[in-house]
Amino acid sequence: MDKDLFLRALYTMAQHGTAPAEGCKYFGVGYENVFEAIRQKYFYEQFGRNICAQKFVVGPYGSGKTHFLRHLMEIARDENCVTSEIALNRDIDFSDKLLIYSEVVRNMKAPLQQNEGLSEFLRYTLDNMINDTKNSQYLKERFLRDINDGSFKSREFGKVIKLAIISYLNWDISTFDLCCDYLLGNISDSKLCRELGISKVTKSAQNKRAEDMLFSLFQFVYYIGYRGIIVGFDEAEQSFNVDRKKLAKIFSTLRSLLDAIVNLKDASALIVYAMTNDVYEEMNKYPALQQRLSSPYEKDFFSGNVLAPVIDLTRLDSIDLSKKIAMKISDVFYETFKDQINISKNEILRKADEISEEIIKKGVSSSNKREITKAVCTYLLEILEEGDIDYGNLGKIYTQNIYEDEV
Repeated sequence: MDKDLFLRALYTMAQHGTAPAEGCKYFGVGYENVFEAIRQKYFYEQFGRNICAQKFVVGPYGSGKTHFLRHLMEIARDENCVTSEIALNRDIDFSDKLLIYSEVVRNMKAPLQQNEGLSEFLRYTLDNMINDTKNSQYLKERFLRDINDGSFKSREFGKVIKLAIISYLNWDISTFDLCCDYLLGNISDSKLCRELGISKVTKSAQNKRAEDMLFSLFQFVYYIGYRGIIVGFDEAEQSFNVDRKKLAKIFSTLRSLLDAIVNLKDASALIVYAMTNDVYEEMNKYPALQQRLSSPYEKDFFSGNVLAPVIDLTRLDSIDLSKKIAMKISDVFYETFKDQINISKNEILRKADEISEEIIKKGVSSSNKREITKAVCTYLLEILEEGDIDYGNLGKIYTQNIYEDEV
């Protein structure tokens, strides 16, 4: 594993106990068969047939939903898929489809792409195509020929994405930037729409137009040469903890998106929703969603039904996973930094196990995984900074300060 990447991950995990933005696939334990099953069933079988689907990853705080989601996205990028992770919070109204679309395009990234966002995605993708073909004129002719009003679900999306591509290939960056501004969701800006020759979208029509643009984005990702797109919505900050009227509106939006994506053509997409048990239970009270969440014949995902819509992390042994995570982080640490440290692998693993056991004995319950992660990563960082140290009272310090955010 790259040392700089590991160090960034270690600092994140030591300070917060939360999943790092990059590198989750190196630390994941207990899900190896799960990810392989998803990779084969969705990234190959279903994406190969232009089939779109959705999954719900469910579990309490500290069960590892965010880590699971990011691990899955890293695997997806390894398989030439585009990804977009959206952390849902109280500032993001999930019943507002235009806002949801905007968040998806703001957070999208291609495999090996460093920065997020639609503009960066287009630049990165087109630059690679130019380097591969060595013929920008051929690319212009291809896009001019292939993209027409009926190419995507939204005609406006097709027109503007085509203009964006041709402008970039012509080095007309000002027009390219205007197109990207529109495609970020500024579809009701009178001046912008006038400059692009596009009709302004009225507020009453925004939701439907945004849904069409979202699905057009999925179609474009496949058209431009990627295997598909994985969009992850991480409900980690109680964004669905609203009054019942608002919650019903959110669930209605969710249901319409679920229905629409099933019938989407010429696209390969997997939408993953990570949510807490209480939100999932509320969804099951909503009849239209309940039918879409059920598993046939009571055979769930962990019983071998890869197509089951729900992946319930609640059923897994949190304590056992916590210890395995501590061991995995320590093992990867040694293999990454063994040329810089003067301590044996066995000693590092022994200390990691000791740390885990001490924290578990304190009864940290649902937050034990986060606390173990914080303590073990702090110990590993101090090995790098000071050499081998006595673990001392770190366990007591961390068990007194339970961090209650989502992993």
